[in-house]
Amino acid sequence: MKPGCKPGAEAMRTLGETQWQQYFDALGQLHALPAPARRAALPGLCGGAVDHEVAALVEAHLAMKPEVDRCRSGERIRNLLLHERIGRGGMGCVYRATQSFCDGVGREVAVKLIHPAQLLHDAGEAQQCFRAEIGALVRLEHAGIARIYDGGIDLCPDSGEQTYYVAMELVRGEPLTDYVAR
Repeated sequence: MKPGCKPGAEAMRTLGETQWQQYFDALGQLHALPAPARRAALPGLCGGAVDHEVAALVEAHLAMKPEVDRCRSGERIRNLLLHERIGRGGMGCVYRATQSFCDGVGREVAVKLIHPAQLLHDAGEAQQCFRAEIGALVRLEHAGIARIYDGGIDLCPDSGEQTYYVAMELVRGEPLTDYVAR
């Protein structure tokens, strides 16, 4: 299969149950790695036990342009490891994540990923507005406002995808929509 091509329906139909398990295991191992290291790690996946058809599908998966609404659980954005999606709205979606520091030190945070459709008008203007908003948010300090820990624009070297993100205090509790409905 040529890099950049979507896995064909024919190739996907021929996979057996064991091969599908290899496929999902391989993707899980790759998503735990930083994006630049994924392609190099492909031959050694699952102890080198991944067969040729599965490896071709995994390689094709890596070459595909990411879908906007895909699940990003298991992906890394700089020093943030995304876990499950905990919210979704008009501006984007929010994931529970771990923000890692040196020597295994980390903390749980919420990471808001801004939906690319919000940034379509003018990329330069969108970046400028996003940076200005981050600048304003980091200066806010109030018990009723989640603290902002990090934010920026991450560029995936494999896909060229830009991800606008804000890492903030993870506030546990009732969703605002449920509170308002009550």
